[in-house]
Amino acid sequence: MFAYLSKKLEMPQGANVRCVAWSSEDNFLACGCENGMLKVLKIESSPASTSGSGGGNTGVASGTTAGGGGGDGNGTNRGMLAAPSNIAMNQTLEGHSSNIQVIAWNNIHQKLTTSDAKGLIIVWMLYKGTWYEEMVNNRNRSTVRGLAWSHDGNKICIVYEDGGVIVGSADGNRLWGKDIKGSTLTGVTWSADTKMVLFTLSSGEVHVYDSEGNFMSKMNLERWPKFDSGDDSEPIVAVRWKTAKTCSEVETPSLAVIWRASCMTLTRGVNDENPIIVDTRLVATCGDWSPNGMYVAVGGQPTLIGQTKQTSDFDHINIFDQMGKLLHHIKIPGSPVTSLSWDYLSLRLAIGAGAHVYFANLRPQYKYAYFGCNTVAYAFIRPDGSNHIGFWDTKKLTTQEIPGQILDVKGDEDYFAILSVNGSGVYNVSVLNAVGAPVDGLSIMTIEPFEISLTQSVLVCLAPNAVLLWKYQLATSQSLVVSDMASKRRERTFHIDENPKLLENADFNDRDSSGQDLTAQRTKDPTVCCDARLDLLVVARDSGRLQLYSLPHGALLSVLDIAVEMAIRPQSIFLNSDALQLAMLDNGGHLSICSLSTTTLKTSSIRKYDRKDIWNLIWARDNPSLLCIMEKTRLYVMKNGEVEEPVISSGYLAYFKGLEVTVILLDEIMQASENLKPEFSMKLETRALRDIKSLIENGTDLLDVGRYVEENSHPSLWRLLAQAALNQLDLSVAETAFVRCRDYAGVQFSKRIANITNDIVRKAEVSCFFEDFEKAEALFLEADRRDLAGDMWKLLGEWNKVDQVSQPLAKQRPSDKTYREMNIALGDKAGEDQEWDKALSYYEKAEDTSRLVECYLMMEDYGNLEKLISTLPEKSALLIRIAAAFEAVGLTTEAVKAYLAANMPEKAVEAAVVLSQWNLAMELAQRHTLHNVAPVLLRYTGHLLENGETMQAVELLRKSDKPFAAGKLLAMLAIRFLNADENVSLGLIKKLFVMSAQMFTYKTRKFFREKSVGLPKSAKSDAGSNYGEEDDADLSFESHIPEDFRPSPEEYRWMRETPWRGAESVHFLCLVQRFIYQAQYGNATKAALYLRNFVDILGDERVNTLLALAAANNKCYNICSRAFIHLELLDEEYSDVTSDLFSEHPPKDVRLQKVECPGCSTMIADHATTCISCGAKFSVCSATGRPIHDSSKVWTCEVCAKVTDIKEIAQRRHCPLCHTLKKNTGE
Repeated sequence: MFAYLSKKLEMPQGANVRCVAWSSEDNFLACGCENGMLKVLKIESSPASTSGSGGGNTGVASGTTAGGGGGDGNGTNRGMLAAPSNIAMNQTLEGHSSNIQVIAWNNIHQKLTTSDAKGLIIVWMLYKGTWYEEMVNNRNRSTVRGLAWSHDGNKICIVYEDGGVIVGSADGNRLWGKDIKGSTLTGVTWSADTKMVLFTLSSGEVHVYDSEGNFMSKMNLERWPKFDSGDDSEPIVAVRWKTAKTCSEVETPSLAVIWRASCMTLTRGVNDENPIIVDTRLVATCGDWSPNGMYVAVGGQPTLIGQTKQTSDFDHINIFDQMGKLLHHIKIPGSPVTSLSWDYLSLRLAIGAGAHVYFANLRPQYKYAYFGCNTVAYAFIRPDGSNHIGFWDTKKLTTQEIPGQILDVKGDEDYFAILSVNGSGVYNVSVLNAVGAPVDGLSIMTIEPFEISLTQSVLVCLAPNAVLLWKYQLATSQSLVVSDMASKRRERTFHIDENPKLLENADFNDRDSSGQDLTAQRTKDPTVCCDARLDLLVVARDSGRLQLYSLPHGALLSVLDIAVEMAIRPQSIFLNSDALQLAMLDNGGHLSICSLSTTTLKTSSIRKYDRKDIWNLIWARDNPSLLCIMEKTRLYVMKNGEVEEPVISSGYLAYFKGLEVTVILLDEIMQASENLKPEFSMKLETRALRDIKSLIENGTDLLDVGRYVEENSHPSLWRLLAQAALNQLDLSVAETAFVRCRDYAGVQFSKRIANITNDIVRKAEVSCFFEDFEKAEALFLEADRRDLAGDMWKLLGEWNKVDQVSQPLAKQRPSDKTYREMNIALGDKAGEDQEWDKALSYYEKAEDTSRLVECYLMMEDYGNLEKLISTLPEKSALLIRIAAAFEAVGLTTEAVKAYLAANMPEKAVEAAVVLSQWNLAMELAQRHTLHNVAPVLLRYTGHLLENGETMQAVELLRKSDKPFAAGKLLAMLAIRFLNADENVSLGLIKKLFVMSAQMFTYKTRKFFREKSVGLPKSAKSDAGSNYGEEDDADLSFESHIPEDFRPSPEEYRWMRETPWRGAESVHFLCLVQRFIYQAQYGNATKAALYLRNFVDILGDERVNTLLALAAANNKCYNICSRAFIHLELLDEEYSDVTSDLFSEHPPKDVRLQKVECPGCSTMIADHATTCISCGAKFSVCSATGRPIHDSSKVWTCEVCAKVTDIKEIAQRRHCPLCHTLKKNTGE
């Protein structure tokens, strides 16, 4: 922040000012003086002066106001502080007879309350532009020590020295009163929500009462001994609370207690246990918060601990931020400071001192940057407390929320950087490009930076004790190899007291210093500011020392101790465009320029300029000797130490190039941070630019103008001369001027029009060069060159005007080529505006088929799109585009038609498959004898399986004549259901196994026909070869299905060799369960014994538990014992059941029956399927599960080849296993 005194008012008759108060609504200033003098002034900004750009009145005169003097002659808005102001009202209010003690404004109801030393209180009201006495109160017993209106304007609290308190309403009614005995009151203030009122006592205590007058507590304010004044003066000067609008942030202090003796306590409410203690360095006499809540101003006598104030010293106004950091101090000449008050914008201070009221202007250090073509980025805080960055190009505003607190922003020609810190104490730097998109970012935890500086390749982060150099990644380097980027450190950190050496390369491989935490390594001489340009970094330290580093390496080049040499301690430094001059500003706004042009940088020349109160500075981007400064409310342009006439402005300098200074009115922007106006950004011209324009406008001879430009050579001036010469068709001067400003296009243009003999056409070309196209058209038509006018509008894309220029008669039209180009361009424009019907008509006129296709697609007119298929040649790429569009919307027939028209039957088959038209796909494959369709079908099968559509995949494979693959899927699905945790119907599982077996036994036609070519007859008739051929055809199937659908080799072996085995296992499982349920334990035992052949499918535990259950109930305890042996190997818990069972029943088969073997007459068990003597094998009946010992009494199914006892099958119509209808054979 910077602040300076701008004006002063002298009170009549030399009356000393006792108190001042500035209204926050109507800009009234009340001044209370000795002997009852009370002045009310209204300060208004007047229209811009017509006296030209002058310096304004800076003298001290009675009746003049704070302001900057005149305007610029054209009424341009130069900023709030720069606007000339006058006193619209100067009224003396009569009614008091003694010294005015207190003044308080009611901004809600527009009332003024004053009190004098005799205790007289007067409430004033404004009526028709004049202040009148509304109410009078005189307690006559004590002196009024404080007046305070509540922030809502409804209540006033009056405190008297003897402890009396009165609270009244805005209409004059008394609400309540209180007498605080034994206390001497010195002041009062309301809380922001008007729920509490605070009283200060002469003892240094602060008492808290509620709005009804009930005592709540005493504030716990620690009085440090070093802040005690040691005299009998009242310890507390003022207690001030932020207004309600600025008190929303809980983290920041809202209450300021200003002590007389060099102390200020900032608290977050009345119960803050960790207040902020600030050394004000003043014997304070007054103080107050700014209306925006960002600053606290304290006035008084400067002092140091242990020292007394010298009579020759000036009083100071110290300005602190809301966390207690000293931002600036203002010296007040003459008499001691008695009072101060802020204006409603928090940009000016009124200070009462002696018989004068001084006005100080404040220039906040806004965080802003100008980058890109014309974009300004600025940081602001929304009412909800969130931090945002606004990007504004004078036309469009976009905002972006930034987490945490924004510390600094910087901009360059192409990039913009933000430094912020989050709630965890991590500092973040983000680099954005000209459109606001992030380019690179960095998180910093090793230092605590407060400022950044940006070059085209390096970003500098400055901390009080360290410097970090970061090579941010440019947008053009995004293609770097990741491994290369990982192997190189892009940042380097070093302590400010170190002497960093030059690295061998610029990759910042110094890992030790870069990763070291420097936050704890303090320095006695902290840094203040820095600036970087090209390959040079300059860091200024608090002692006035300048340290110069090379970029990007960070090696220390030189140290300049300018504080010793020139008594300069810079607070801001600015490098010029070639990094050979350094401008410096100190705390008082004094300007010095240091030349860095020596080769060794060991010596330097420093020039001090007799200028002060400079608060902003910028170098020209295209001229290293041009400098622009803001001194108070005047903008000066300096060249080699010489200044031009000033321009009145209070804006912030953003950009200086082409002899134009871009000024941003940040005061106005911060007041309306998201409702900006174009006039908040302006371009101000330098004197040379104004003079050359004046010479050209006054008709000065171009040779004389050229001599003036030669004396003040600049590309912008040569460009203006070239333009003037072109307007006068002085092509020789124009070409010379274009050469001097290095405008190759202008040189070529001058040479081109020099070959034109028609002066009218020349003038038309010049108008076109200056982008005055309407004038150029008129001149072309005047010269009867409609063709040139049409070509001009064609280049500009104004095809409507091409049509108008090319049609002098109503029934004529342009040439066919121009007509087609015009319709295509008009159609494209209509398409951009989403007017597809209009675009279609233009494309039809242009006969542009490709654009017609796109237009039909956007209109979803698939009927006309299909009609286009027959009109397109076979090799046309549009056919593929149309087919893909049809396929995307599910129009299978149309998509196939388009693919076939493009001679792409494979794509047609693929489209049919994707759209589930299997019959069409197979028909197309057979019609076009395609042999490479199988991979497509298999890939789609895998897709269906991944989506859980197993039966759809089976259907696809079956219709695609791939029965083995379909059989695998069905068998694996049945196995998954069989082993699933949830109960799945065994009937469903059996059906899946039956369908699987049918697929495995299906005699394929297509694959056998293809594979049998060239094979011997024996191979063709060999059943085993069929499996091999099918296996070969399905080799790619396994790689396209999920892992859980792939059978193991053992599973696939029985699927291929005995495909009915799965169905048979589940069939007999159901049979055993039915027999047990029907208590046919003998049949159940026989069927369960046969079930042991399917342990690999059903599982060991399932089979043996059923066998044990059936055998135990059938009293075949030997069979039961063998089953339990298998179960105990699976789970030890079965041993308990075994012990209980066989402790009562020995392992012997009680009901075991035997039959005679028909082959060898040996007696064997009736459940045996093999004779132990002759080895004869017996089939098992599918209906009962019993072995059939008489082979002549069996029925064999033609489908599954399983046998059934002839007695059982006689009672059935279907096969018990596969449920095939039994043929009527007379059996």
